[in-house]
Amino acid sequence: MSGSSRQHIDFVNSPMKQKRVSQLPGIGFVLGGKLIDAGITRAYHVFGKFLVLDKDRIAFYEWLRGFGADDGQCTACFNALDEWCKRYLD
Repeated sequence: MSGSSRQHIDFVNSPMKQKRVSQLPGIGFVLGGKLIDAGITRAYHVFGKFLVLDKDRIAFYEWLRGFGADDGQCTACFNALDEWCKRYLD
């Protein structure tokens, strides 16, 4: 696994379904609030952006930084989405 936090493990080991954006690793209260204010309320919204950006790490980081994310948050979120994608879609 690319990450070892409990949140990362829980996220990648279960289907996306209706997970809240705050259930994504790296997305805390403040960043989650900014995403919600922009209408991004579910993890699958962020995952959709991840796919639209063709799983490009740099582009995804730039997009998430637009909401105030730091490098650690970007890394945690990208790694979880990437691993989830490999587990369920690849």
